[in-house]
Amino acid sequence: MIFLINRFIWVTTLICFFPFLGLTQNSNQEIKALVLQLFDGMRQSDTTMMSSCFHENCMMFTTLSKGDKSRLISEDVKGFIASVGKEHDEVYDERLGEYTLNVDDVLASMEVKYYFFLDDKFSHCGTNFFTFFKDNGAWKIISIADTRSRENCDLPETTW
Repeated sequence: MIFLINRFIWVTTLICFFPFLGLTQNSNQEIKALVLQLFDGMRQSDTTMMSSCFHENCMMFTTLSKGDKSRLISEDVKGFIASVGKEHDEVYDERLGEYTLNVDDVLASMEVKYYFFLDDKFSHCGTNFFTFFKDNGAWKIISIADTRSRENCDLPETTW
């Protein structure tokens, strides 16, 4: 009898929680694809591709540090997209490295190391901090904050 109860509990647990494991995995893949779309759009200077990644209320921030002084700079998403869309000679190539992704219902966050190149010339590295909102079934970026540095920028063997 105890065997049947334990088996019932085990089967019920699988039935109840297995679908949620799949939803989280789908969300992880969807969010990673969204981030890739943003940076593919940046490499191609495709403002339409980039714009579709952002929620209408998205906010952007950059930190700049020099010595013991730090500044937080707010950037306008539309201005950022427009600057990438302006004619320029170099390819803006942001390569991504190690990341962590957390999903909770319709909110998610990602911390990802990046390495920025103008064409093949290294410029700087840092970390992007993204937050996402699942808006009518589609993930959108609601904020980005980043750090920038020219030190400790060891490019990993593989990037995405």
